[in-house]
Amino acid sequence: MDIRRKNRNLTTLRKVSIHVSVWLLLFFLNYLIVRDYSVTFQTWFEIKIKIWLIYIALFYINFLFLMPYFLFCKKILIYVMLTLITLFTANIFRTESELRYFRKNFNPDQDFIFPPPPDEFKPKRPGLLPRHEKPPRGIFFPFLGREMFSFYGILMVYAASTTIGLIIKWQDSEKLRAETEKEKLYAELSYLKQQVNPHFLFNALNNIYSLSLSKSDMTTNAILKLSSILRYMLYETNKKQVSLKDEIEIIMNYIDLQKLRLTEKVKTDFKVTGNAGNYLIEPLLLLPFIENAFKYGADNMHASFIKINIDIADDLLILKVENKIVLSPAKNNNDYGIGLKNIQRRLELLYPNNHTLTINENDKIFTVYLSIKLKK
Repeated sequence: MDIRRKNRNLTTLRKVSIHVSVWLLLFFLNYLIVRDYSVTFQTWFEIKIKIWLIYIALFYINFLFLMPYFLFCKKILIYVMLTLITLFTANIFRTESELRYFRKNFNPDQDFIFPPPPDEFKPKRPGLLPRHEKPPRGIFFPFLGREMFSFYGILMVYAASTTIGLIIKWQDSEKLRAETEKEKLYAELSYLKQQVNPHFLFNALNNIYSLSLSKSDMTTNAILKLSSILRYMLYETNKKQVSLKDEIEIIMNYIDLQKLRLTEKVKTDFKVTGNAGNYLIEPLLLLPFIENAFKYGADNMHASFIKINIDIADDLLILKVENKIVLSPAKNNNDYGIGLKNIQRRLELLYPNNHTLTINENDKIFTVYLSIKLKK
């Protein structure tokens, strides 16, 4: 809790520092670009600091109050009305501040809106330059002069406040959308994993049940193999990624478990080439293809075969599974290919544009070719 509070405080301090730095930078640029050289810096600072405080108040009234409570809540009409009132009020304060400055330093009887010609504009206070002796006000924006930070300045500040607020709102919305998509993806993947596990367990228990009926001595060994696989599922599959070595070891245990119920009629060939190294992979990603091969390609009464090759090279994993089709699943059977359907969806979610999956069925031979770009 203390760490969270400390992080929040640091984030708040960082934001405040950024805001203060930006305002100071703008104030300094205002001094360099559109300073009124007919007055001393002290006099210029006295009037400008008042006006800039009005700008700052205007910015945060819109940014922290009007936009969150009205614009973002889709109360557009109220927001427009309050905007007009806010702009009108800010302009009154700005005009009054400059009017007092003008009367104090130059001519108290002269109309502020329509100043006299330069030759009649005499300074009231000592140390001020006559109007006609000052250099051009705007170095980069000479056509703006004082008007840049009059009512146009108010509009500019308000527009900047609205623009920044909309950008931040859009960024927050995008961040929320990304987090929502991530949570949705995680929930969908968890659901797919939960479908894989019971499906595998159902088949494994059927195998052990068959061994127990025949009172085979291999029943105990089969239970140990299943226990190892279930332990892996319990403790490892909750991770986003697991070691490729562990995943291959589970595949080997699964194949050994299947061999316990098979006769010599089923030729099983399993090869791994290359070095698994420190590669990572999504847990239980390869097993459904192998499970499907044993489900539909093993026949203890007639000659059949299952070939499984895993090749690892240049950050690429290639899985090739071939089996003779001895049991043809009905296409309208809901249980048909549940593992393959799940794994196809998981590949689309986890390895977009980083995998290739090809499934073919020719001459009673079922072939699966899968390539995945691995990560460490």
